[in-house]
Amino acid sequence: MSRHSLLAIALAGALGLAASIVLGSEILSEPFAAQHGLTRAWFTQVQIDRSLGRVADVVIDDGTLFALTDQAMLTAIDASTGSTLWSQTVGKRGSPCFTPAANSRMLAVVNGTEAYVFNRFNGKLLWQTKLEFEPSAGPALSEQRIYVPLANGKLVSYWLKQLKDPTAELGTVAAKPATPEEKAARDQERRESIRLDQSLIPPLMYLSSAARTRVPPIITRQTPEQEYVAWVDDLGHLLVGRVNRDEHKNFELLYRLQTEKPISAPPTYMPSDSKLSSEYGTILAASEDGFVHAISEKDGKHLWRFPTGGPIVHPAVILSHAILVPNQEGGMYCLNAAKKGEQIWWTPNVTNFLAASKDRLYTTDKLGQIVTLDLRTGAPLDTIPAAEMLPIKPINAETDRMYLATKTGLIECLHEKDLTEPIVHYVRPKPIEVAEGPKAKKNDEFVAAKSAPTTGGPKGTPKKKPAAKGKKGMDDMGGMGPPVKGKKKKKGAAAGGAFGGGN
Repeated sequence: MSRHSLLAIALAGALGLAASIVLGSEILSEPFAAQHGLTRAWFTQVQIDRSLGRVADVVIDDGTLFALTDQAMLTAIDASTGSTLWSQTVGKRGSPCFTPAANSRMLAVVNGTEAYVFNRFNGKLLWQTKLEFEPSAGPALSEQRIYVPLANGKLVSYWLKQLKDPTAELGTVAAKPATPEEKAARDQERRESIRLDQSLIPPLMYLSSAARTRVPPIITRQTPEQEYVAWVDDLGHLLVGRVNRDEHKNFELLYRLQTEKPISAPPTYMPSDSKLSSEYGTILAASEDGFVHAISEKDGKHLWRFPTGGPIVHPAVILSHAILVPNQEGGMYCLNAAKKGEQIWWTPNVTNFLAASKDRLYTTDKLGQIVTLDLRTGAPLDTIPAAEMLPIKPINAETDRMYLATKTGLIECLHEKDLTEPIVHYVRPKPIEVAEGPKAKKNDEFVAAKSAPTTGGPKGTPKKKPAAKGKKGMDDMGGMGPPVKGKKKKKGAAAGGAFGGGN
């Protein structure tokens, strides 16, 4: 066979591969996905003017995808079906928007110097305010408060005071037990009719010198009496503060951790193990100093730290007792949370986490390609070329579903062929009903946080060499095993709070 014939055959093969990847657009086709053991659950198009706008961010929260464009268009999508739930313009088109944050009822977005809170179920605007200074990152959202980092070093927090259900106030709720259909209809009505107090309630704030927070904070602990918020800054601090829910007048800084370099990844929260007596969890801070630091939520005590050998710019991800930490140099570590961050395995070339099934991890490499790993050993299993076509790959620590998006608003959902029902890794705890606090006076002054001790991590810890791949399995993790298909866990932890962060 001539050289020209061989080149023609190779060219035809390459064109055939390209045709199998693209389905009249930029998303992965069903035949191409099938070659990698995947199937497409759905695909959809976000509302966007392709001549002007591009998708800036996609966030996954409690079964909903929130897609935000650089033209301030926000779209909510059902993560199971791909159905568009609602679309809403947020503030001014062209003004910078930051990563959204959600709680069980609401969604918060910062556009320009305005903060907006929407009903997460129907997109109705519930509350907005003008910030005193330009924001530096997206917000965090507890069940009662919104926290916004400002470019002047302040973290400002507003009370989102929810008004009572008018039907309950009027006593119109039937006293007799409701049928499942009646209860569902009543719950739907309550979700659709959320109302927030529009009166002026002065915010609380903490001033963190000249340092800036460039990633969204996360909400950790929420009880009827108090809530905790954790945030990081570009001077390498992890800070944890507390708000008293009975008074809503005191934002207290509890402690701070100092690392050697800036922290550019949102912290990660790991709730307490239900088997342990402590009700406090652990906060993980992944720093550009190459270490992931584990901090006691209760008192800021440095529990342990693990060296990865390179800057960490993405959040640590928690799957049961496994902590997955990728670094910028291209390598992912799997650590045992139950054994003070002991290394289980390491694999090279991986830079971020995407999703996990019962025995596989889906990650990305430096080129943006999807790399499939064995969950138990970290061994590479497959590579899917989807770098340029699908540049937006949000982290999904909630289920096994993998979501990929283009800048022009095409989003698709992929999963393994035999997993018709999602594997659930994390379920948001049911929100605690909190008694209404005293009404704030209009002339109350801003309350600055109290000073708090600084916790310095140990220095000079020798770096560990990567363990041989496959040396340890997930069975060595103190009872960690693959999630049960279709069953929801009551305890767990999501990446970066939620919406990175995380929440």
